[in-house]
Amino acid sequence: MPIEKGAEWGSAGSLAPDAPTAASDAELARLLLDGATQVRPTGGDLARTLGVSEASLRRDAAMLLPVDALDVTLDGQRHRCIAHVVIGSVRRPQVVAANAAFLGRWNVAPRAHPGDGKVDVVSFGLGAVDWLKARRRLPTGTHVPHPDIKTRAVASWVQKFERPVAVQLDGVGGFRARHVEVQVAPDAIVVGV
Repeated sequence: MPIEKGAEWGSAGSLAPDAPTAASDAELARLLLDGATQVRPTGGDLARTLGVSEASLRRDAAMLLPVDALDVTLDGQRHRCIAHVVIGSVRRPQVVAANAAFLGRWNVAPRAHPGDGKVDVVSFGLGAVDWLKARRRLPTGTHVPHPDIKTRAVASWVQKFERPVAVQLDGVGGFRARHVEVQVAPDAIVVGV
C-alpha cells in the first residue's frame, strides 16, 4: 500500500540473510524481475534518494522500505525499471519519469517519493539559454518551479512522439520508441537501508 501524506514509511528490521545486493538501479530492477522480494541497494539513484551512504553500508540494514517499480512499455515492448525513464538525451532530457529524486548528480525530481504509488513526470520545455540556467540548478533541485518545466505526480503516464526518440531505463540506453507508457507498480519490492 503506497504511503500516505504524513504517514510513517517502512518499518524497523533486517533483510533476510540471503537477500541480494544491487550496485545499480538496473541491477535492482533485474533482481526484481528474477523474483527477489528484498534487496539491499548499494549504489544507483534510488539508493542516493534513500540516503544510502558509505557509513550506512557498513552496518546492517535498519529500515525496510516498500518501494514502487515502474512498468514501462516502449512501442508495445514491456520493461521494468526502478528509478527513472529518461526521454531524449541524458545530457538534455525532454522528459524524465522519476520514481527516484536523483538522476546522476541532478536532483531532477526533488518531490519524487519511491513509495507513494506515483511517478513524478518532469517535462522540460526550455530553450537553449534557459536550459543552461536550469542545468546549473539541477544538482540542488532548485530548477523548479519554473514556468517551462512542468512537473506532475501520476500513477500512470502515456506519451506519443512523431518520430522515435531515445529512451533510457535506469541508466541503460539503446532504446528508441514513438509510444511510451509508464505504469507504477506499488510496493513492488522491499529495500533495506
